[in-house]
Amino acid sequence: YHKRIHIYKGEEAMRSLKLTLGIVSFFMAFLVMLYLCVMLMESGIGAYGYFDFSAIILMAVYALVAGVIVILTADEERNTVFLSAAFYIAGGILGLALMRDFNSITVWAAAYIVCGIIFIISSIKAHE
Repeated sequence: YHKRIHIYKGEEAMRSLKLTLGIVSFFMAFLVMLYLCVMLMESGIGAYGYFDFSAIILMAVYALVAGVIVILTADEERNTVFLSAAFYIAGGILGLALMRDFNSITVWAAAYIVCGIIFIISSIKAHE
């Protein structure tokens, strides 16, 4: 009986973590888009090129997709954590690729990668 309660607490903690990081990912996507707007107002597209700005938009979209996946599947038994972690890590790698032009985007890239790693580690710990 005690082991069953422990498993239930682990599943509840995983559900809470999923919902929290899902909401945080919406906030991160909003801040990345806000950062993009500031960059456009400051320098215009000509200074950096279309690719860099589309990559920043893609970073925000990755965070939104990961957040939607996490929130919609928070109550389900199946493990979709790895899919959302892949979106987080892909967005982080994309942000690290932009490091040469936008130094401050690396903060968001690191936050994306940390979220992806937290999801993977917590999923492995919850299923042990």
